[in-house]
Amino acid sequence: MIRTADAIDRLAPVTLAELEATAALLTRVDRKYLLAPSRLEDLLDRVEASTGSRVPTRALEIDGDRAFGYRSTYLDTPDLAFYRLAAQSRPRRIKVRTRTYTTTDAEWLEVKARDGREVTLKDRIELAAGPPTTSWSLSEPARTFLATFPDLGPRIETLAPTLVTTYRRTTLVCGDVEDGQRVTIDRNLRCAAPDQPQTHLGPLSDLLVIETKSPGPRPGPFDQILWQMHNRPVSMSKYGVGLAATYPTLPANKWHRLLKRYVETELTRTP
Repeated sequence: MIRTADAIDRLAPVTLAELEATAALLTRVDRKYLLAPSRLEDLLDRVEASTGSRVPTRALEIDGDRAFGYRSTYLDTPDLAFYRLAAQSRPRRIKVRTRTYTTTDAEWLEVKARDGREVTLKDRIELAAGPPTTSWSLSEPARTFLATFPDLGPRIETLAPTLVTTYRRTTLVCGDVEDGQRVTIDRNLRCAAPDQPQTHLGPLSDLLVIETKSPGPRPGPFDQILWQMHNRPVSMSKYGVGLAATYPTLPANKWHRLLKRYVETELTRTP
């Protein structure tokens, strides 16, 4: 059985400079899938066969590496307002997090908003080097940035870390860098509440979390092949699933089925 890294290493490289020189798909349509690592080679082979050499799939490569460590710290209100908006599938919802690229220790403050058209809009600013950011040590530029979002302004002072996730990510580009589909492949997903033991995620930790990011509503090559492989999009939020698994008394709502299938064994949960 081919390893995940071997399947990725067969792809041509794309540089970070090439990606950063174009739009970073901060406004996009996202779809998530769960895939066994053993099926990745088949997925890549099928995508290549369907697109041909005219639009090759390339993997982001930095200093010879194609998988990079990520650590995200999610911020929420004391009543978990952002979690509940997502769990209830509200048309307009928001997510706030700091994201650290563990290879370089660069840290960004990000806001992801979902509008009524199911389009994801992401904005972010880079944070100054220093200790990990917490809700009570947000810099003035960070506060100014958050205040530009109407849904956040009154809540800035109440924000606090609620969940930390870590994983390894590989980024692919299918087609032209300017307008092709971007795909992220996350593995070794782990999560925990701040200063708490790691949350048990069961078989979910062993699966690949694949997210396709398309500039419009039309599905891209990876979506089409995944559907042909009988792999449909799942309602999967690292924050939502991670927090629900950490605190079983929280209403899981749209993540209930995924949690029951992959994470929970004997837990009793509020539907």
